[in-house]
Amino acid sequence: MTDILIRDADWLITVDRERRILTDGALAIQGDRIVAVGKTRDLEAEHSSARRIIDARGKVASSACTRMRGC
Repeated sequence: MTDILIRDADWLITVDRERRILTDGALAIQGDRIVAVGKTRDLEAEHSSARRIIDARGKVASSACTRMRGC
């Protein structure tokens, strides 16, 4: 189960191989790991039951990817 879902970030800047910059971005965290990064609409169905949901509207979020999907 996802612990934290950060959703609706105006800008989400990743530090993965693609160095993506997403609008309306979301980030799912389980324990101490980032388990998903992408558009809010793509992540909300799978992670909507997260223990904590953070609305990041009006914010810029960044993911420091060290262990996710071979980053």
